[in-house]
Amino acid sequence: MFSLSHLNLNAGYWDIFWAQVFQGIALSFLFIRLMAHSMSGIAKEKMGHATSIFNLMRNIGGSFGVAIMTTFLSRRGQFHQSRLAEHITPASLAMPRMLRAAQAWFQAYGFDHYTAYRKAFGAMYGMVQQQAAMLSFVEAFWIMGVAFLLMLPFLLLLRYTKPAAETAPTVRDQVPELLRPAAQPAVPESASEEPVLVSH
Repeated sequence: MFSLSHLNLNAGYWDIFWAQVFQGIALSFLFIRLMAHSMSGIAKEKMGHATSIFNLMRNIGGSFGVAIMTTFLSRRGQFHQSRLAEHITPASLAMPRMLRAAQAWFQAYGFDHYTAYRKAFGAMYGMVQQQAAMLSFVEAFWIMGVAFLLMLPFLLLLRYTKPAAETAPTVRDQVPELLRPAAQPAVPESASEEPVLVSH
């Protein structure tokens, strides 16, 4: 995020390539470890529900993050556009020179004087929009980098719970029910007593 916060309108392919490579590698390690810590103390019979809730919360969090950053980009773009437009006035030295150069460029491509003048203003407005969008994206990358740094202390709250070791099955558990000796029927106490001789 911090490397992407130094971009400008002249950035090329390789200025973004390595940052994206590092981000992809880091995210793969991040989600695997989070999943392992979240599911470490959950019983196997509840694992299906737990993974569903984990994915749901991750999607909800991602949706909130996208919405927040989209709003941030829109508002900061409007802010930078208004601030940049303050410097585009007839009193500035660069503005009339750029306007005449753009107008001459459009006239060279066959436009009349009035149309070239309007298109020159439109081109300058487009440049202001590009610069404002670039500044807002740079700030968004910087804010996300700071947000990740602020999340680091929360890693201390994570606890990895080792799953309980399963007891090894005994030999008796491994013997099928059909091979086990049938249980002897209980002998009633009256039957086990010795017969009593009755004399007449």
